[in-house]
Amino acid sequence: MKRDRSSDLVCHNYLNLLDLLSQAGRGDAYDDFQSQRLFGLLCTELLHHYQVKINAAASTFPVKQIRHAGPDTQAGAILTYLTGKNGQASLREAAAYFGYQPNYFSVSAQ
Repeated sequence: MKRDRSSDLVCHNYLNLLDLLSQAGRGDAYDDFQSQRLFGLLCTELLHHYQVKINAAASTFPVKQIRHAGPDTQAGAILTYLTGKNGQASLREAAAYFGYQPNYFSVSAQ
Protein backbone atom coordinates (compact mmCIF):
# COMPACT_ATOMS: atom_id res chain seq x y z
CA MET A 1 0.00 0.00 0.00
CA LYS A 2 1.47 3.31 -1.04
CA ARG A 3 1.45 6.20 1.40
CA ASP A 4 -0.78 8.96 0.10
CA ARG A 5 -1.44 12.58 0.97
CA SER A 6 -4.93 11.91 2.36
CA SER A 7 -3.54 9.44 4.89
CA ASP A 8 -0.99 12.01 6.01
CA LEU A 9 -3.72 14.63 6.42
CA VAL A 10 -5.87 12.26 8.46
CA CYS A 11 -2.95 11.46 10.77
CA HIS A 12 -2.05 15.14 11.20
CA ASN A 13 -5.67 16.03 11.94
CA TYR A 14 -5.87 13.34 14.64
CA LEU A 15 -2.62 14.67 16.14
CA ASN A 16 -3.94 18.23 16.04
CA LEU A 17 -7.16 17.19 17.78
CA LEU A 18 -5.21 15.33 20.46
CA ASP A 19 -3.07 18.41 20.97
CA LEU A 20 -6.16 20.64 21.27
CA LEU A 21 -7.67 18.34 23.89
CA SER A 22 -4.38 18.32 25.77
CA GLN A 23 -4.14 22.11 25.69
CA ALA A 24 -7.72 22.51 26.92
CA GLY A 25 -6.39 21.11 30.19
CA ARG A 26 -9.76 20.16 31.59
CA GLY A 27 -8.68 16.59 32.25
CA ASP A 28 -12.24 15.42 32.81
CA ALA A 29 -13.64 12.01 31.90
CA TYR A 30 -15.12 13.29 28.64
CA ASP A 31 -11.79 14.61 27.38
CA ASP A 32 -10.06 11.41 28.49
CA PHE A 33 -12.62 9.36 26.59
CA GLN A 34 -12.22 11.50 23.46
CA SER A 35 -8.42 11.34 23.68
CA GLN A 36 -8.46 7.56 23.97
CA ARG A 37 -10.73 7.21 20.96
CA LEU A 38 -8.71 9.67 18.87
CA PHE A 39 -5.52 7.85 19.78
CA GLY A 40 -7.13 4.57 18.72
CA LEU A 41 -8.17 6.09 15.40
CA LEU A 42 -4.66 7.47 14.88
CA CYS A 43 -3.13 4.04 15.53
CA THR A 44 -5.63 2.42 13.17
CA GLU A 45 -4.76 4.89 10.43
CA LEU A 46 -1.03 4.32 10.98
CA LEU A 47 -1.54 0.55 10.89
CA HIS A 48 -3.43 0.88 7.61
CA HIS A 49 -0.66 3.10 6.38
CA TYR A 50 2.05 0.54 7.14
CA GLN A 51 0.08 -2.70 6.85
CA VAL A 52 2.22 -4.03 4.02
CA LYS A 53 5.44 -3.49 5.95
CA ILE A 54 4.56 -4.39 9.54
CA ASN A 55 2.62 -6.88 11.56
CA ALA A 56 2.14 -5.48 15.06
CA ALA A 57 0.98 -8.81 16.50
CA ALA A 58 4.08 -10.78 15.47
CA SER A 59 6.78 -8.20 14.97
CA THR A 60 10.49 -8.78 14.58
CA PHE A 61 11.30 -5.08 14.89
CA PRO A 62 14.04 -4.02 17.28
CA VAL A 63 12.82 -3.44 20.78
CA LYS A 64 14.63 -0.20 21.56
CA GLN A 65 17.46 0.37 19.10
CA ILE A 66 15.60 2.35 16.44
CA ARG A 67 17.68 5.52 16.35
CA HIS A 68 19.50 4.61 13.11
CA ALA A 69 16.74 2.47 11.59
CA GLY A 70 14.72 3.53 8.57
CA PRO A 71 11.38 5.31 8.96
CA ASP A 72 9.31 2.19 8.29
CA THR A 73 11.24 0.18 10.89
CA GLN A 74 10.93 3.03 13.39
CA ALA A 75 7.18 3.29 12.76
CA GLY A 76 6.80 -0.48 13.15
CA ALA A 77 8.75 -0.54 16.41
CA ILE A 78 6.78 2.39 17.82
CA LEU A 79 3.42 0.90 16.79
CA THR A 80 4.43 -2.46 18.23
CA TYR A 81 5.36 -0.77 21.51
CA LEU A 82 2.07 1.18 21.64
CA THR A 83 0.04 -1.88 20.72
CA GLY A 84 1.72 -3.78 23.56
CA LYS A 85 0.74 -0.97 25.92
CA ASN A 86 -2.84 -0.95 24.59
CA GLY A 87 -2.35 2.70 23.65
CA GLN A 88 -1.83 3.60 27.30
CA ALA A 89 1.68 5.08 27.01
CA SER A 90 2.39 8.76 27.36
CA LEU A 91 4.66 10.66 25.02
CA ARG A 92 7.21 10.93 27.83
CA GLU A 93 7.12 7.16 28.50
CA ALA A 94 7.45 6.22 24.84
CA ALA A 95 10.27 8.70 24.26
CA ALA A 96 12.17 7.41 27.30
CA TYR A 97 11.69 3.81 26.19
CA PHE A 98 13.31 4.53 22.83
CA GLY A 99 15.96 6.86 24.29
CA TYR A 100 14.69 10.17 22.95
CA GLN A 101 13.69 13.50 24.46
CA PRO A 102 9.86 13.89 24.29
CA ASN A 103 9.98 16.99 22.05
CA TYR A 104 12.30 15.32 19.53
CA PHE A 105 10.35 12.06 19.64
CA SER A 106 7.02 13.77 18.95
CA VAL A 107 8.43 15.58 15.92
CA SER A 108 10.44 12.68 14.51
CA ALA A 109 7.54 10.24 14.97
CA GLN A 110 5.39 12.24 12.56
